[in-house]
This record gives sequence, C-alpha cells and structure tokens, in this order.
Amino acid sequence: MKTAKKVLLIILSILMVFTCKRYTEPEGSNTANEQDNGTGIVGGGDNGNSIAANDTGPLSGSGGGTQVGNWTLPRNSLSQEEQNQDYDPEYNSMVLFENGGIPALTTTSTGVLIAAVGDYDGNIFVKRSLDSGYTWLTSQLGAGANSRNPFFINCHNGDVLLGITTTSNDYTNTIFYRSSDNGATWTREVEIQVQDVAKTATGQTITNFVTYGQGVTLRHGANAGQNKLLFPYYYLTNSQNKNATGVWTTTITSDNDGITWNNNINNIKADVKTRKGGNPLGSFTSYESKLYETYDGNILINMRSADWKKTSTTGQNNVMYWSRSSDCGQNWTITTVLQEESANGKHADLVRYEFNGKPIKTEGLKYGLMALSHYGQNSYSVKLTTNDFNNGDKSGSKYAYTGEIVANSGVSDGYPAITVLSDGTIGTLTEEADSSTKIIFRRFNLYWLTYGEESVDYSTDLRY
Repeated sequence: MKTAKKVLLIILSILMVFTCKRYTEPEGSNTANEQDNGTGIVGGGDNGNSIAANDTGPLSGSGGGTQVGNWTLPRNSLSQEEQNQDYDPEYNSMVLFENGGIPALTTTSTGVLIAAVGDYDGNIFVKRSLDSGYTWLTSQLGAGANSRNPFFINCHNGDVLLGITTTSNDYTNTIFYRSSDNGATWTREVEIQVQDVAKTATGQTITNFVTYGQGVTLRHGANAGQNKLLFPYYYLTNSQNKNATGVWTTTITSDNDGITWNNNINNIKADVKTRKGGNPLGSFTSYESKLYETYDGNILINMRSADWKKTSTTGQNNVMYWSRSSDCGQNWTITTVLQEESANGKHADLVRYEFNGKPIKTEGLKYGLMALSHYGQNSYSVKLTTNDFNNGDKSGSKYAYTGEIVANSGVSDGYPAITVLSDGTIGTLTEEADSSTKIIFRRFNLYWLTYGEESVDYSTDLRY
C-alpha cells in the first residue's frame, strides 16, 4: 500500500510540473531579458516572455527562437514553411490605435517594433511590440499637447529618435525625443526652430512642418560609417515677390546620430516646375516628400503633387516627382517629373528592404519598398523595387511587384507607414475608417507580395 501511494504521488507531481510549465524565451533571444515600463497591452498576452511558445491566430508565426546565421528570430517570426506560403495582410491585421492619424512605424536594431500616431487634439501616442506585432505595450512619451506628425529615425548606435512637430503656432518647431531602450522610455533632446531653418529663405516664413513615418539612416556607399541621419522639411513662405511664395522643401542632416542638426537650404538648386535654378528645391504644391538612400549611397527624394490640372496627357491631376542627390542632399538632379510617371499616389512612405542596415535577401542589395495611398480611390498598395527605384530615373521600370493591401479604406486622405521586420516580413500602418478613424497594423511576407515568385530563404538570407 505504501509503495502504491508513493507511485501515485510521483505521478501527480509529474503532472503538476507539466501543467504549470510556462514558456520562456529561448536562451540567446533578442528580447528575453528586456524589462518594460509601459502601462498597457493591445491584443492580449504579456511582454512576450511567458505566453505559449507558438501563438495562434492573426499575426502569429511559429519560427520564433530559430537561429538564422548569427540572428535569433524574435517571437512570432515566420518559420521557413510559413515563408514559402502566403502570409497575407488582410488576415494578419489588427486595430492598433482607435483614433488619430498620420502614423509612424519602425523596427529597432534588436527587432522591436515601435508605432506612433498623433490625434487631432495634438496628442502623441506610442506603442511597441516585442513579439513581431502580436501584442503591444503602451510607451509613455510625455510630449504634452499641441504635437503632430510623428516620425522615427534609427541611430547607428541602436538609439531611436522620435520627431514631432508642435502645433501651438502653425507647426512652428520640431522636437526630438531619444530612446536607448527600444522605445520603453523617452528623453526630450533637440528642438529645431523654424527661424533657424528658413532664416535664409526669400520671403516671410509663415508656417512649416516635417515628414511623417520615417527619416533616413544613411548607411551605404560614401555614407557608410559616418553616423549620418537625414529627413525632409517643408515651409510655407508669403512674399510680394510671387516667385518666393509657395511650399518649399529642404533637407535636414546630422553627422552625429541626431545630437546636432544642419540644413541644406542654401545649396539645393532645382525648381521642380521649370527645372531651372531655384533656392531651395522649388515652389510647388506637394504632399509630404520622402527620402530614400540607394545602395550606392545616392539620396532620392520622392514627391507626390496635386498641383497640376487634368490634361489629355495624364488624365488626372496628380503626378509624381523624383530627384537625386549624390552629395547627401547638397545638390539635386530632377530625374522624373510630370507625366513621365503618374502612379496616382497621394501619401507615401519608403524603406529599404533590409534590417539594421543589412539586406534581407543576400542578392537583394537594391530591394526597397513604397507604401502608397491612392488619390481618389481610398486604397493602399505596397510596391517592391529590385533596382533602388531605378535610381530615380524615368527610363525603365522602378517597380517589380505591386500588392494591394487595402481595397477601400474609407478614408479619402489616408497616410501609410511601412517597416521591415527582422524575419523579412513587412509591417504597415494605415488610416482606415468605419464609424471612426482607426490605425490598422498589417503584416505580410515577400511570398505574398511577389505572388509566390520570391520568398525569404533561411539557408541563404538574413545574414546579419
């Protein structure tokens, strides 16, 4: 009898161990030891360290913990089998913010996703995900009211900058917050005042604003190893001289990971309307411009404009401009203008198809992505380039594949944001609406975007 009781107790002890066992991150994981100071979770779960090893449902993946080269894939990364089949953005989506607009999205050097949005009351909200977008935690920025247009820039040392524009006096200043812990906490640092940027402009500067989504971390060609950052900046002037009145674009650079900033306003020499000399880039009506660094180290600037009337040539009143700089934004050559390319695009976000400066595809050194909202269609698409948007040139194709991620967003003036996760999947934020405006996070893979023509191969790709 005593022997039977001992056997029974041993069996019950074993059952209790297996019943109570909880998942912990594999040894060496990129997020296993991270502590979070956030105050909220979206999507259920916890901080990524103690829910089931293989999550299920939308935005889940079974490849977390897999060692690929020198990199350990974060939770909910895709397995190789999942990389070789459609991982589509309609199913793999969630409401991330219940209100607000003009989103920003980035992936840190450790694989953490950070998202931000500004509401129309002047507040900035930030969330981050340690498990590839499956769950999200709220991060406290402390920016106060009267703020809009958030944008991220990843620094070379792993820090993340969050830039915002104040709205208390016609978008007057740009303020940077820095995080050294993957977006858990933020410290206010540099403030760029409009009079410092546009003090050499012809005419009176009456308002300004900056980019949204992402600035550019310069890493390639002649820019490699220089800790350079770059973002576009816009300001409106009003003058008795009609040639000095309009919306102007310039570029702001840093050569020390955002500690200090300089503007290129005196050295940009092209007018996008006439292709003649101008200072700075030109006077035109433009939706927000975006910058992109090619693998060769050139800088492309992309602008979508509604400045032109419908013509028999274009059939629509919006066009796309591309210009190129080979000296980090000091001088520009216009490469595509007017009817030479009309993608019916309104707002866009651009990013290289890479993680922390390294290509996702071993042979994909010139792969890049554009997320685009479409004028008059209320839809969103993502375009993949395999030639760095043809270096901005009009001859030849800039895009290899296009995938529609939202057919009808319910928003006529929607903004997208885009980033690349460390497993090569692609994340987007889009403004959408039913009864109210929502910010939707979506995730999809290269296989889906290229209609099965390409996929991430763990035996050769992701060599970080």
